[in-house]
Amino acid sequence: MSMQSVKARVGKYEVGRTLGEGTFAKVKFGRNSETGESVAIKVLDKEKVLKHKMIEQGMVKRETRFASKRPANEIVSKIEEAAKPLGFNVQKRNYKMKMQGSKTGRKGHLNVATEVFEVAPSFFMVEVRKAGGDTLEFHKFYKNLSAGLKDVVWKAEDTGEEKNKV
Repeated sequence: MSMQSVKARVGKYEVGRTLGEGTFAKVKFGRNSETGESVAIKVLDKEKVLKHKMIEQGMVKRETRFASKRPANEIVSKIEEAAKPLGFNVQKRNYKMKMQGSKTGRKGHLNVATEVFEVAPSFFMVEVRKAGGDTLEFHKFYKNLSAGLKDVVWKAEDTGEEKNKV
């Protein structure tokens, strides 16, 4: 990166041109001035993030996870059942799914990928992540999807043991 293209410095990083732009952030080209390593730097628009209370809502993320004690094939079926009425085309392979929204959003079609991981016998972790499209659309999708998954999402029961610990 030539000195002319350096627009700012943040710590040991030289920040250059914009590589991409989203609703709440820009991705800038950067270079570690000590090692010369090229990096991508995500710059959040603080005003927009605070205005939409995204930090309190946990919305500055592109993926989420939940646990389940239901069999993996039942989890996959429930996700498919919940996604289709929302207008998503679903492709399944083993315990992975790719879902694509039928509507074109601000950044094209929303694409969501899910994967079911067996953590222990009869205990699974499900990852749901945005593979393409707008992050806000992903959050709206996940909120609607999760409404249809209440019977497969595991929640730890309060046994009262924690209350009795000193």
